[in-house]
Amino acid sequence: MTENNWTTCPKCYGEEVARLQKTIDNVAWNYGKVPQHEWLEMFNSLGRVDEPEIDFDLQEDYEIGFGTDGIFHILYWGWCAKCGFEFEFISSDPLPAHDVA
Repeated sequence: MTENNWTTCPKCYGEEVARLQKTIDNVAWNYGKVPQHEWLEMFNSLGRVDEPEIDFDLQEDYEIGFGTDGIFHILYWGWCAKCGFEFEFISSDPLPAHDVA
């Protein structure tokens, strides 16, 4: 089976979570240190920060199955179009000799 898919990049997602946390921490730190109207503007600008923005920038290509040689193959490659993150996984496992005709 060969497949092509787009999903969320783990590196970009982690950076987005860190960015949101930094923004939340900044608003919390400024509480009582800036005028109330200014702090309320900061707070209201947060919107919904409990869920990071999710992009589908990671292209995944993978192949799983048996070759005609009786070897089971797993080939995976992922690449993020946004940050350049790459990941590759390759594994092959031959069938035990008694299972091959």
